[in-house]
Amino acid sequence: MTNHPQDAETAAANDDSSPRRGSPFAEQEPVVFAKTRAQRRAQGRGRDSSPPLDVGVLPATALGAVAASIAMIPFAAACYWLFPGGGMLVAPLGALLAALGTVSPRSKTSVVMLLLHLGLFAACFQQTVMAAGI
Repeated sequence: MTNHPQDAETAAANDDSSPRRGSPFAEQEPVVFAKTRAQRRAQGRGRDSSPPLDVGVLPATALGAVAASIAMIPFAAACYWLFPGGGMLVAPLGALLAALGTVSPRSKTSVVMLLLHLGLFAACFQQTVMAAGI
């Protein structure tokens, strides 16, 4: 192995000017699927400026909210019979979670849970008012 200046110049000419990105063990160049900013701006001019709801962690969070509102139904129902004042706290929390779940793919289930939680809240409120004698 000789260290000639001509070999270094040839190697520098063959090498890209930018450093390599990605895994050093990759055999092929990575395929780039990202659009340039100019392409995104050109496509986005005709649309509204609201952000899409199906990016990031929002879909998974919304599905979790639907599952949590389903899991809270037995607790809100138990509060109706045992402690209606507590049901007035549990049922709105379930309704809030169900409302968050309306942006999930399970929006029909979420709407049903929202209505159930609102009904349980109204029932717990009625029980509390009747127990207080108002």
